[in-house]
Amino acid sequence: MEIFTLYDSMVTILLLLRKTDATRAMFGGLLIATAIVLGLFILQGFGLAKMAKSRNVKRRWLAFVPF
Repeated sequence: MEIFTLYDSMVTILLLLRKTDATRAMFGGLLIATAIVLGLFILQGFGLAKMAKSRNVKRRWLAFVPF
C-alpha cells in the first residue's frame, strides 16, 4: 500500500464527515493505522538491509527507499 493512497483516503473521509464525533474517532483510527503501516515499512527495511548485508551488497541503505 502506498502512503499517498492512504493519505488521500484519509483526507477524503475527513472532508465528508467534517466536525462530528465520528470524525474524531475515524481520525484517531487512521492515525493508528498510519503508525502501524510506517512501523511495518521500517521493519521491512531492516529485514531487507540484513539480507543485503549477508549478500555483501554495497548500498544497503537502498532497502529503505520506498518504490
